[in-house]
Amino acid sequence: MTYVVIGMLALIAVHCGLAAIKRNNTLAKKQRGMFTGIAHLLSTLAFILVIYGVHIAREEDVMPLYTPIFQLRHLAFLILMLAAICFFATFFKGRIYHLLQRPLLVSLGLWAGAHLLVNGEPYAVAIFGGTLVWLIVSLLTYARSAKQTSVAEKSKAALWRADALAVVCGLAFYGIMFKHLHQLLIGVPVI
Repeated sequence: MTYVVIGMLALIAVHCGLAAIKRNNTLAKKQRGMFTGIAHLLSTLAFILVIYGVHIAREEDVMPLYTPIFQLRHLAFLILMLAAICFFATFFKGRIYHLLQRPLLVSLGLWAGAHLLVNGEPYAVAIFGGTLVWLIVSLLTYARSAKQTSVAEKSKAALWRADALAVVCGLAFYGIMFKHLHQLLIGVPVI
């Protein structure tokens, strides 16, 4: 459990530092690139530490912090489907993208919230709760400095096409993750 907490704190610190670097206009482009590269390396190492911590924590016999209500699984499945669509809206910039402004962060928040509904183990609460804390800080930071994006530069057909692609890709990814990938990558069956 200690590795999970240290890894999550490191991930949050690195991402907050990365946001500060991106906001800092006094750094030269070369320096900003160097700091970004170091941040990505540290982020990867912290993520590996979290994965290692989860592996160790699963083998420990630890009492859950809370017992999730079984019926909330269905709500979590729906929320995760929306999270997948929001994730792909990041890449297909249609109306969904412009409505959410930060669809990747919204996707991450939905993902973490859905997992908190169905996981009560301490390591899961540390991962998904930590992700939500970082997400709230990020969204508040972006809200102060956000400039509204406009959908006027794209035609209606292009916007609908982008949204359709986001929905189709999101649903396809959700289906593949639901049926196969979650068990393969995480080691936990969805159902």
